[in-house]
Amino acid sequence: MSATIPQYGWSRQASEAFPDPRDQNLRPSFSQIIHLIPLGLRYALHFLGKLWQGRKPPIDQIRMLTGQAIYGVPCGGIGAGSIGRGFRGEFCRFQLNPGMYSYDTVWANAFHVRIRQDGLLIFQSVLGSRTSDQRGDQAGRHWDYAIPDKDIQYHALYPQSWTTIDLPQFQLKLIGRQISPFIPQNYRDSCWPVTHFEWTVENQGSSNQYEVSVAMTWKNGWGSHQDAHMGATIKACPASSEYLGLEMNQTFRDLRLTYGVAVKKSQHVQVQAMSPFDPVRDDRSFWQELQDDRAGSAHSKSSATSAQICMALKGSMDCPPDSQRSMEFALCWDMPDIQFGARARTWTRRYAAMFMSTQANSACPALLEHTFNRVSIWRQSIEQWQREVLEDAGLPDWFKSALFNELYYLADGGTQWLDMSKSDLPDDDIRREYGRFGYLESHEYRLYNTYDVHFYASTALLNLFPGLQLSLQADYCDATQTEDPTLVWELYGGNWVPLNKALSVPHDLGDPEDDPWIKVNAYRIHDVSEWRDLNLKFVISLWRDIYWATQVQSDERIKNAAESLAQKAWPICQKVMEKSVEWDKDGDGLIENSGKPDQTYDTWVMTGPSAYCGGLWITAVSAMIQFCQKFQHQHDTWSAILGKAQKAFEQKLWHSGPTDALFKFDAQSGPNLVMSDQLCGYWYALFMGPEVLKSSIKDEQVQIALETIFRHNVEKYGAGKKGAVNGMLIKEGHRDVSTVQSEECWTGSSYALASIMLAKGNVEQGFITAEGIYKTVYEQIGQGFETPEALYNEKHYRAIGYMRPLSIWSMFEAWKMRNSRLESS
Repeated sequence: MSATIPQYGWSRQASEAFPDPRDQNLRPSFSQIIHLIPLGLRYALHFLGKLWQGRKPPIDQIRMLTGQAIYGVPCGGIGAGSIGRGFRGEFCRFQLNPGMYSYDTVWANAFHVRIRQDGLLIFQSVLGSRTSDQRGDQAGRHWDYAIPDKDIQYHALYPQSWTTIDLPQFQLKLIGRQISPFIPQNYRDSCWPVTHFEWTVENQGSSNQYEVSVAMTWKNGWGSHQDAHMGATIKACPASSEYLGLEMNQTFRDLRLTYGVAVKKSQHVQVQAMSPFDPVRDDRSFWQELQDDRAGSAHSKSSATSAQICMALKGSMDCPPDSQRSMEFALCWDMPDIQFGARARTWTRRYAAMFMSTQANSACPALLEHTFNRVSIWRQSIEQWQREVLEDAGLPDWFKSALFNELYYLADGGTQWLDMSKSDLPDDDIRREYGRFGYLESHEYRLYNTYDVHFYASTALLNLFPGLQLSLQADYCDATQTEDPTLVWELYGGNWVPLNKALSVPHDLGDPEDDPWIKVNAYRIHDVSEWRDLNLKFVISLWRDIYWATQVQSDERIKNAAESLAQKAWPICQKVMEKSVEWDKDGDGLIENSGKPDQTYDTWVMTGPSAYCGGLWITAVSAMIQFCQKFQHQHDTWSAILGKAQKAFEQKLWHSGPTDALFKFDAQSGPNLVMSDQLCGYWYALFMGPEVLKSSIKDEQVQIALETIFRHNVEKYGAGKKGAVNGMLIKEGHRDVSTVQSEECWTGSSYALASIMLAKGNVEQGFITAEGIYKTVYEQIGQGFETPEALYNEKHYRAIGYMRPLSIWSMFEAWKMRNSRLESS
C-alpha cells in the first residue's frame, strides 16, 4: 500500500544542504579584462540609459543574480506564464509579467494539513519547510511549520513531482503529486496555465482512525513586492457537481489576471470554502479557522487597495487504519492578453482562444474543470512518452533524470505561446495553426529565441513540439528579410549600426521589456550582422528541420508544415549564403573570422579560418546543395565551394601530432589549444541525412579529435567529473585563461559534445562527459531547474536559467542513432 513514486528522477531531502554553494561574483584577471575596458565603460552608459528610461537592460552585468538552490518542477503548461515550486514545498519564481521574473517566495501560497482523532485536534502544520534565509514576503508568520525537514522528501521527473511527508508519530504518510500539462505533440492541453495536485494519505497503522484535512491558500499578486498594492476580488466559481472552486480577480498593467483554485468533490472528500484573509496582518484568523473548523465564507469579498488578500479552501476525509485515500486540488491562472514593456500592442495567449477568455470573461472555471477531467489522460500520455527512456537499461539513471528535468526550460524560460489564428498572416502560414513561440536565452539574458543558442537547444523543441520549432523558424525567415535602419550603439566597438540589416540573420527576436518580434536584435554588445555563425546556423538548422520532418517523422501535418516552410525559406537561404560567401576573403572556399568576437563565444576572438565556424560553413554549404536538389536547382557553384572548403579546412586547421590530433582553434593558434566545441558543424551533420554527413569531416579525424578532447578538456578538468572545459592548453595542462569564456565549461556545449561521442560509439566517454554536468548542477551546487550557461572549476557559475542545456536531447537522438546502427548491423 503505497502511492507510486518513479524509480528515476532527482530526489532531495528538505534538510539536505548542497556541498558546493556558488555565486556569480566573478573576478576576471587583469589580462582578461584589459581589452574589454572600453566595452565596460560603454556598457555602463548603456546601463544607466536603460535605468533613466525606466527599463531594465536585457543583460544586467552589474546586478547578476545568485541562484537560490531551492527549485523543483515549476507549475503550468507552456507559454502562459509560469510559477516556480521549491523542493521544500514553497511557491516561488513567478513569471506572469511576460518574460520578467520575480524571485521572492510567496509564503501565503501553501498547502496545510490538519489531523484530528476522535474529534480532537492532534496536529496542524504547513505542508513544507520555511528557511530563514530565503527571499520572500512576511505572510504566514504565525503558521506552524511543524514537520522536520528530515521527514520531507522530494522527487522530480518533469513535468511531475512528488513530495513525501512522513508523520511517524501517527504512522501517517502524505504524498503530494504535482503534474502540469506538458504533453509532447499535444498542442491543445500543453498551453494551459494549470497544475493539478493530488494529496494521498496513507494510514499505515493498524488501530487508529484519523480525520485528515488538507487546505490550500493562495494570495493576490504576481510574486512581487508590489503585490501589496494590487487589490483583488474573490468570488466562488459557479456551482459544480465536480468541484468547489474560488476565483480571485485583479488587474495587472491594466489587464486582467485571475487566479483559480479548486478542490474536487468525491465520495470520501468533504469540501469547504474558507474565509478570505490578509496573509500578513490576519494570518492567525485562517490558522484558527482551520483549527476550529468554522464554516468559511464563499461569497465575494474585495481587498482594500493597499492590502493583500488570500483565498482558501479545504478538503477533509476519514482515514481508517491500513488505508490509502486521496484528494485532488487544481490551480490555474488566467491572463488572456499580455503587453510587453513598450506596451505598443496587445497579444493574446494561445490557450485564451480555446477557452474564449477575454478581459470580461474569466476562463478559470473551465480551466479548473478541464484539469480535473484531463489529468488521468495527461498521466497516461506522459508515462507512454517517457517509457522509451525509463525502460532502456543501457541508459544511466542520472541521464534519465537529466533528460526530462532539463525540459523545465521550455515552459519556464520566460516562455510565451501566442495565438496567431486571427493575425494578418497568409492563410497557409504555419503560425496560424501552431501559434507563435518564444523563450528567453536565459532568465538573466532576456532575449527571445536567441538564435545562436537555440541552435543547440532546438533538438528538444523539434522532437517534442515540432510545430513550434517550425513556427520559430518562420519568424526568423521574416526577421531575416526585414530591415530596421534605426541606428543603435554597438558597445564592443563603439560604432552606430543599423538595428537589423536585411539578409543578416538576427541574433534574437527582442526584449520583453520592449516590443519583441517587432523590434529584434536587443543584444547590443556586438554588430551581429557580421557574426559568422548566425547565417550558417540558420541554413543548417532549417535543413535539419525539413529533413527530419519530411524524412524521419510520420505526422502528415508536420510534414506539410515543413514543406511550406521549405518553400518560404529556400530563397532566403540563397541570399543569406550569397552574402556569407563574402567572408571568404582569400577565395579558398572557407570563410574567415574577423579577429573580433563574431560568434556565440562572444568574448573569445577567432581570427582567419576557425574550427568552429569553418565546420559550420562546410555543413551549411552541404545543406545548400540539398536545398538545390530538393528544388531542382543547379548546385555546381555550391559543390565547387564545398570541395575547396573541405580541402582548405583540412590543410589549414587539421593537426595530427604524435600524441594528439585536433582541429586548431583558428589559423593563428597552434595545436596547443584544444577547443571542446571544435566539431560543432559535424554535430549537426549527424542529424541532417546521409548526404550531408558524407560531405562533412572525415570519420577518422572526428574519432581522433574526440579522443584528444576527452583526454584534455574532460579528464584534465575537474578530475573528469565536471564536464568539458571550453579551452584547454596541452603543454601547460590547464584550462585556457586568456578569456573568461575559454576557461568556462558550457553546460549545453558539453551535452552537445557528449552526443557526438555517443553517435560515434564512444559511449563511456560520452556519458562521463555529460554526467559531470548533471551531477555538478543538480547534486553539488544546487542549480537544478535553473541550470546555468557556464560553470567554473570552482566557486562560480554564470547566467542562471539558460536555454543551451536543452541540447541534452541531442544525446538521446544520438543514442537512438547508435542503437539503430547496431541493430541493422
